[in-house]
Amino acid sequence: MDREFMIQRILVRMTELEQWYKNAVNNKDRNGNPCTPGAAKEIRTHTKRDMQILKLIMMLLDHCSSKMFIDDEEAEAGFDRLVEPVHRKKV
Repeated sequence: MDREFMIQRILVRMTELEQWYKNAVNNKDRNGNPCTPGAAKEIRTHTKRDMQILKLIMMLLDHCSSKMFIDDEEAEAGFDRLVEPVHRKKV
């Protein structure tokens, strides 16, 4: 996994998270459907946390060499969990 690949995945994920956050500010769920204020608050909290973590990683990547390459399965799995998390629908 190289630096450019990571940056592209972060940018895609940040766009998605920004939309989710805007929806939650308007008491809507991730799909834009109306939801309770409590559910919207939970979405905002989790979305903001993910956005902050990704912003930190992006800033660190800005200071890395373009030749940087990560070849560690655990690190790659962790990054994948940030940029493509599994969202479970609540019953």
